[in-house]
Amino acid sequence: MTEPEVAPYGGFIVKTLEDEKANEAQLEELAIEVDYNGTTQRLRPEALRLNGVDNLSTEEIKSYVEYYLNYTTSRNEDLDKIEYHQIPFDEQVTFRVEWIDDSNVNIVFKTNQDNLKALRQLSSDPIEIDDQDPSFINEVIQERRAKDYNPIIPFRSSQSLSNRLGLKEKPKEDKQEEGMMEDESAIELRIRQSFQSDRKVKYASQYSRYYLIHGEPERTRRPRPSHRHKRREPVNEIKEEEEEEDLFADRLSRGHNSSRGQIADDEEDLFADKLKRSRSRSPTRSGGSSHYNQR
Repeated sequence: MTEPEVAPYGGFIVKTLEDEKANEAQLEELAIEVDYNGTTQRLRPEALRLNGVDNLSTEEIKSYVEYYLNYTTSRNEDLDKIEYHQIPFDEQVTFRVEWIDDSNVNIVFKTNQDNLKALRQLSSDPIEIDDQDPSFINEVIQERRAKDYNPIIPFRSSQSLSNRLGLKEKPKEDKQEEGMMEDESAIELRIRQSFQSDRKVKYASQYSRYYLIHGEPERTRRPRPSHRHKRREPVNEIKEEEEEEDLFADRLSRGHNSSRGQIADDEEDLFADKLKRSRSRSPTRSGGSSHYNQR
C-alpha cells in the first residue's frame, strides 16, 4: 500500500506559519520602552502614527499611503498627463488603517522592515540615520512633516471608476453637496513611530468633529442570541460594549473593498464611516524584517 502524497504546497504553509511566529517574536522584542517628552512610552514597531487626517476618509488615507509606497509616476507628453504605475506585486507593502481619533490614525504594517520603509518614504525630510545607529530610535519617534497630500487628488481621480470608463466626472458643486466641502489641498500631515498608547479612546464618536459635520450614521441593532429555557430579549436592546464596538464602523463599511492582503479588523478600524463616504484602495505585500538598535 503506497503512502498518500503530501500536498505540494504543504511545505509552504509550514514555512509561512514559522515565519509568522518569528515575525511576532521579533515585533515583541522590538517593542522597547523609550523616553518621549518626559514620559515613558513603549514602541509599536509595526505601526506609524499619522496626524492631521481630520478631513480625510479611510480610503483617502489609504490612497495617500498607496501612492507613495506602491506607485511610480511618469508624464505622457503626447497626452500631457501624469500616468500612474503600480510597482511589482512582490515589492508592494501591505498595510491597514486604524483610527485613534478625528485627527490621528495608525498605519499598521506586517513587519518592522515595512514600517521603517514606509516612514522613510512618507517623510517629507529624508531620514539619513541608519536604523542600526543608537540614535535612530530617538529620530523616528519625533513627529515630522509628512509628504504633500496634493498629488493624491489627481491620483484618486485617475483611479475612479468614472475615469476608467471614460465617463465625465461630477461637477465640483455636486461633490460639495455630498459633504466634500473641505479644501483637500490645505491638508498638512505629520508622522512618527507609533506607541502602544496610540489607541482609540472609549466613546470616541461622541467627540468626533467629522460626525458633527456629516452626521452620525444610524446603527444597525442586532438581536442577542436566544438560548433554550431562557427568555428571548428584545431586538432593540444592545449591550453598552456592542455599541462601543460598532462606533465609527460606518466610516469603514462604506468602502471595505480594499485590494490585496489587507488585515481585517473592524474593532481596530473604528471611525469606519470615513470609508463609507467614498473610496477604494489596495493594501500591499510585506517583506522581511529589520531591527531597531536596542542599545
